[in-house]
Amino acid sequence: MKDQLGGPEVQYWLVVALAAIIKVLTSATLTWWKAITTVLFAVFSAWVFTDPALHFLALEPEIYRNPMAAIMALAGEGFMRWVVQTTPDKIISLWRGKK
Repeated sequence: MKDQLGGPEVQYWLVVALAAIIKVLTSATLTWWKAITTVLFAVFSAWVFTDPALHFLALEPEIYRNPMAAIMALAGEGFMRWVVQTTPDKIISLWRGKK
């Protein structure tokens, strides 16, 4: 059975693009610069972390690659932003259960 949207790679990148657009549209007001960096980080997260996450969770890539790419695009950008803004004091407070 032939895929209607040009094959698995095209579908993968369509899902990543859609997730990145959703991320921008559902974020609080963003400047153009923040919107562009959000999209770049979302695409980067999906591109780098999708396959390792599938391997780590022992999921079938043929079935779960596109949904995992969407999750990585949506959540990965926020996680990377958190890591970049985190200080040792924030990590210790989080570890101790304080906000």
